Amino acid sequence: MAAEEMGRASASVATAEAAPAQASRWARVWPPSLRWIPTSTDRIIAAEKRLLSIVKTGYVQEQVNIGSAPPGSKVRWFRSASDEPRFINTVTFDSKENAPTLVMVHGYGASQGFFFRNFDALANRFRVIAIDQLGWGGSSRPDFTCKSTEETEAWFIDSFEEWRKAKNLSNFVLLGHSFGGYIAAKYALKHPEHVQHLVLVGPAGFSSETEHSSEWLTKFRATWKGMLINHLWESNFTPQRIVRGLGPWGPRVVQSYTSARFGTSSTGALLTDQESALLTDYIYHTLAAKASGELCMKYIFSFGAFARKPLLQCLSPRAASRAAARVANHGGGGRPFAGLAAATSRIASLGRAGDAASARAVFDAMPQRDAVSWNAMLTAYARAGRPRDTLELFACAPASDAFSLTAALAAAAALRCPAAGAQIHARLLRLGLRAPLPVGNALVAMYAKCARADDAARSFEEMHDRNDLSWCSLLHAYVASGHLRPAQELFDEMPNRNNVAWNTLLMGYSRSGNARQCLLLFNKMRMAGLTCDDATLCILVDACTELAHPSTGFSVHKIVLQSGWNAMAEVSNSLVSLYTKFSMLDDAVRIFESMKVRTIVSWNSLIYAYMKLGYTEQAASLFRSIPETNVISWTSMIGGLARNGCADEALTLFFEMVAHEHIHPDDFTYGAVLHACATSVSLASGRMVHGRVFQTGFASYLYVANSLMDMYAKCGDVESASNVFNGIFVKDLVSWNTMLFGFAINGWANEALMVYDSMKSHEVCPDEVTFAGLLTACSHSGLLEQGEIFFETMVSAHGIQPKPEHLSCVLDMYARSGNIKKAAEILDHFVESIRTHKSDVHEALLSACSSEHLNAGIARKVVKDMVRTEPARDAAYVMLSNLFCASGQWSEAERVRRAMAEHGVKKSPGCSWIEVEGAVKVFVSGAQDPDLTGFVCDVLRLLDGEIRNITRCGV
Repeated sequence: MAAEEMGRASASVATAEAAPAQASRWARVWPPSLRWIPTSTDRIIAAEKRLLSIVKTGYVQEQVNIGSAPPGSKVRWFRSASDEPRFINTVTFDSKENAPTLVMVHGYGASQGFFFRNFDALANRFRVIAIDQLGWGGSSRPDFTCKSTEETEAWFIDSFEEWRKAKNLSNFVLLGHSFGGYIAAKYALKHPEHVQHLVLVGPAGFSSETEHSSEWLTKFRATWKGMLINHLWESNFTPQRIVRGLGPWGPRVVQSYTSARFGTSSTGALLTDQESALLTDYIYHTLAAKASGELCMKYIFSFGAFARKPLLQCLSPRAASRAAARVANHGGGGRPFAGLAAATSRIASLGRAGDAASARAVFDAMPQRDAVSWNAMLTAYARAGRPRDTLELFACAPASDAFSLTAALAAAAALRCPAAGAQIHARLLRLGLRAPLPVGNALVAMYAKCARADDAARSFEEMHDRNDLSWCSLLHAYVASGHLRPAQELFDEMPNRNNVAWNTLLMGYSRSGNARQCLLLFNKMRMAGLTCDDATLCILVDACTELAHPSTGFSVHKIVLQSGWNAMAEVSNSLVSLYTKFSMLDDAVRIFESMKVRTIVSWNSLIYAYMKLGYTEQAASLFRSIPETNVISWTSMIGGLARNGCADEALTLFFEMVAHEHIHPDDFTYGAVLHACATSVSLASGRMVHGRVFQTGFASYLYVANSLMDMYAKCGDVESASNVFNGIFVKDLVSWNTMLFGFAINGWANEALMVYDSMKSHEVCPDEVTFAGLLTACSHSGLLEQGEIFFETMVSAHGIQPKPEHLSCVLDMYARSGNIKKAAEILDHFVESIRTHKSDVHEALLSACSSEHLNAGIARKVVKDMVRTEPARDAAYVMLSNLFCASGQWSEAERVRRAMAEHGVKKSPGCSWIEVEGAVKVFVSGAQDPDLTGFVCDVLRLLDGEIRNITRCGV
């Protein structure tokens, strides 16, 4: 690239003089946009000299030889294919006689570029020596062969020690900046005898990721961007590689970086045009040279720039505390304001990195604090996702201002705690601080996240100034509270409807199940000229799952493909869920396989798809191949296995999950495994899970308590179910229905009716499930009159239309009382409402016909309807055959059996099971266990003999 693209004539002349004649000839041939700027160590030194020409203090530049060795040497920096000498680029500035020596070690890659403005001031007090570390800047760039953190640290520490020996230095002040601070600290720890003072300026590597509660980093890693950047980091894809890979466009990238870091986009004193041009030219050459020291980064830092071996861990606890205190007092020396500013700046820096623990250590060590210090610490907690700590610190603050109140309101919103938010609201009213716009917005947003629409509206009305955020926060409050009509009215009044506003209202309609209104609003959004984003499309796809047919979802999928948002994992995940809802597994799998970047949500969505459609083996195979599982992955597998009749496998997987070191069951996991215990009628396993629930503290969770009741009731332990029910302090409708059903299915009709009476006394409105339980209790206990009253009340008083489960109970009640004709009349009356579940109701009536109240005419009619609707189902044939056998009509029974064979219908074998010592044994009709058949026969013969003996004795 031509030097005029740098925009600076001085850099152009210098670069042209340093370039060889051949490069000049090529420059005349190629247009400026395609010209490459070659680089080498000589060009780096030349660029450095041009940059240092700005410095007024005289200096000497030299290449300090740190020795050489043959290939294969154990010394880290000599592990190369050549035995050429290694050099450390060194710049020594003129100084006063007997001035103390200050050695400056630069940060990552930019060498003296970060120091050149400070050299003149420092040279007045010190003998300044600035160096490039081995592998960076103008120093030698040998092949980087280190394979561990220890070797990488030795690369820099040992080479620096050889340089010190060559310069014959001792008792010097060592100053390190950024990554140079990390190396300087490590060197001082290993060779403290040579370092008089250690000064760290914005050092890297203080903390590790494990010490830092970085929820944001964990979430970012799960996104496709995070996974991509993490992969690039572990592959040693450095910024230098970007500059080299861009070729002729590399200098322009460097110029943008320099402008952002030191130019108009930065804070502090700006660079002049000349300084900017020379610095850009210098940084470009240092970045575009051969890769060497830059390859150390992945061994020193993990993704997110967290040290693998943090500096604070290298110190004893007492030394670490002293270090934190010295950071807090940095800049003191009788100047408390300087120490306060430096410590506050450090807290802010650690807060931006998400390291709230280290920030708090600096905060606690400060001898005095001002409002800015308190606010910096509040911000650090907020960035680290620690709202409880934010509120605790806010409560201890000596005074509150607009900034601290805003941070506290955001913390209350994150906790969804309106009580704490109301207290903060009262304080700001008392202080008269509700006028500032950020405070007003934070207040409305807090009430919005707490779903307190009325309070949010009141706060909104009290605001003197409003912006787009104010309107969107109130809109979110209405949507979160389910008040869609005022939300629509507010939306229509908004002066500026941006994408956030549209998405918020779209989300409200989608979550309320009003998919058609959501789609109509989306059409209005497009007509208004706004383009949809990934959030819009996710909302639309979710809304399409509420529709009866997938055609609208196909149209939205087309929009996703046309807009290119299918590259976003979140959008593709929603599409997988859409096709799963409509049982279109092939399409769901196709979308999953087309995803270039998959998150854990992607894997879990496909596992759920397989389980929903009954493909348990494919789901298990996918589960075992997930790169990283979470609690949702395990819960999806356990719940899916339980729903698909694989209760034993679900229990086995649960016990495997319990043994897992990093993943622990949550309330939904316990609900899934308790369902497995209920379906397998495994009381021993259910009690074992109950013990685990109590041990882990989930017994107080309502969802878990309801699941425990269901498990005990279905296993026949009604008393334990009742004990769990009585232990629930705040019961919901599911709690009442579960207990009522538990009594009903176990024949405890009176107790079921008592639960219903208690339910009414607590002003809990019954639903269709409640009446299904009541009718079941009446049916099993022969309470015909009571059942008729409940059935009539359900329809007339509560407006609940009868469903197949209700009609089955009513038919069973009438049939058991001998009134088969009344049962048939009810069936004919509600024939339209049970069209999709006709066979289930028919079975109930046919079962009644086959009992003591025989009615062959009605039975024949019912069977004819069942065979016509579902000819492959065996229930109708078997029940009619049994009816004829019970009435002695053997020829008719044989005719039914022949018809069954002609239609290719086979009778499903009957089975039963018992639980012995926690193990369930299943007995299937017609099956034989070759290992136990002989033993069973021997036992039967023994019992037969004993019975005969008893009979003889009785005679």
